[in-house]
Amino acid sequence: MSHSHKRRAPFLGRIATRWCERCDVPVLRGKACPACNSNLAEIELAPPGDVRPAFEHDIALLRQTVEKTFAHGTGSCLFPDGALVLLNKVGSIDLDYQVILHGAWVGNLRYDIFNKAFSFMPTLEGGKWIYKHHAEKGLLESESPPPKCIEYKADAEEFVAKGSSILVPGIIRLDKNVRDGDPCIVYSSNGIVATGHYMAGAGEIDKLLAEGKGRIAKPKHHGPPVPTSAIRDLGSYPPKTWSDAISVNDRIIAKNIRSAITFIINTVDAYKQLPVAVAYSGGKDSLATLLLVQKAIGPGNGVLQKPFSIFFADTGLEFPEVLQNVQDVVTWAGLRAAFHVRSAGDKFWPLAANFGPPARDFRFCCHTLKASQINDMVEEMVIKAGNRVDSRLLVFLGQRQYESFNRAEDDRVYTNSYVPMQVIGTPIKEWSALDEWLFLLQEKARDPALPINPLYFRGHDRLGCFLCPAQSMASLERVRETHPALYRRWQSFLETYEKEHGYPVEWLDWGMYRFKHPKGQWKDIATRMPKQEVVQEKADTMSIDGIKLFVTKGISPCMAGGFS
Repeated sequence: MSHSHKRRAPFLGRIATRWCERCDVPVLRGKACPACNSNLAEIELAPPGDVRPAFEHDIALLRQTVEKTFAHGTGSCLFPDGALVLLNKVGSIDLDYQVILHGAWVGNLRYDIFNKAFSFMPTLEGGKWIYKHHAEKGLLESESPPPKCIEYKADAEEFVAKGSSILVPGIIRLDKNVRDGDPCIVYSSNGIVATGHYMAGAGEIDKLLAEGKGRIAKPKHHGPPVPTSAIRDLGSYPPKTWSDAISVNDRIIAKNIRSAITFIINTVDAYKQLPVAVAYSGGKDSLATLLLVQKAIGPGNGVLQKPFSIFFADTGLEFPEVLQNVQDVVTWAGLRAAFHVRSAGDKFWPLAANFGPPARDFRFCCHTLKASQINDMVEEMVIKAGNRVDSRLLVFLGQRQYESFNRAEDDRVYTNSYVPMQVIGTPIKEWSALDEWLFLLQEKARDPALPINPLYFRGHDRLGCFLCPAQSMASLERVRETHPALYRRWQSFLETYEKEHGYPVEWLDWGMYRFKHPKGQWKDIATRMPKQEVVQEKADTMSIDGIKLFVTKGISPCMAGGFS
């Protein structure tokens, strides 16, 4: 028996993904496998259940993190070559993925903002395979207990199996080289009983052991003891690739495509007087949308022939790979003559010098760097179309409901007050990330020249402005690893601002600059920082190099959440 999070999560859409145990691949939806017709198993997913494939960098990170925690060989044992892994982002203080292997939730990959490192917290399913590895390598019989493991007395295991705390009197031996909060695996002579976390660090553990009483750890996932003989060997699973998953899901993918094409055609027909465009960002959502619009109305292969434009708003804070992908996709799609682009250049830096770093609750940058560029391009395309009756533009946008509350609440066709000349259509609104990735990988297999942004395969799961306050600290750490020059420029700015305003180092280290007025758990974290001098608020309006800003209340374009 295992216990999942009790914290209530937002409902953004039905969790439809299942697993075919016979084919050993995820299935996008349904009750029976479309390939073998066997009953599908539910996956224990926390909302919103927007799972995506784990790519090569993700697998390497999982292996590295598991090995760092549980001993050499455990990472490659738990995540061998030829196994499909899903990642499900869940609500947490920072990046936190549920990790799905062979249809089972095997643990959580989490980023710790205080220690600036990833950790892996195994569930009972994941713990079973680590425990089996330890047994096969003779680590359970070694002089020292395996890392992060606690051996418990067989006559006391029943209490742990029901969720009771790990108490000193029941412990035979344990790894004491730990910190409070580290993961633990609890086993007895009868098998693995639980996984959970330590409630004391090395010094406190020595004290409790000397006293002969006290709680050492708390189980989170627990059940009757499972011996190694009852745990399936991970090497017994036939190797699988994402091509296998695409093959099994082929009919579902085709149905998704037909539905999206029908929506696009019907929307174009409903607004037949308006010119059409696709908003492209250099990411997966907008690429999927562009491909679908091409299939629906594109020249040569479109069901309904109608010319359309493509446009890109460069905020001046884009990854180089995003800028390159935009150019590559425009060329690949044959849309060079219909391509529109506007760049904000270096506008951000003087704005930040006056307003301070943007925050999740103070995104002054969104309108100036993005929405204003889009407004200019939309107006340009409308004027070029020469429609004097209706001065609007029908824009197909890569927006999905699983990304945020605001996006889930939007109609499939709607208007945005920030860009009032747009009528927005969202062909992939109801798609999950896995729907999208199987579609894109299928298209890539059919046309290897299709430019998918390489950053997704290098550990970036979102492609917005590289310094956006909406991103996790784990994402910013990945920026440091892949784009050190961009990272250094941003960190240099923040360090200078920190010193000028008397903030403690935790303001930067913990990412507190991303909040003007922290709420919830972030408010609690803010109270842990040393006190700093009160900084006088800046004026609500100012002029910077010809840019006049008015700070108003409202929802910014980026506040809708999500990045493509």
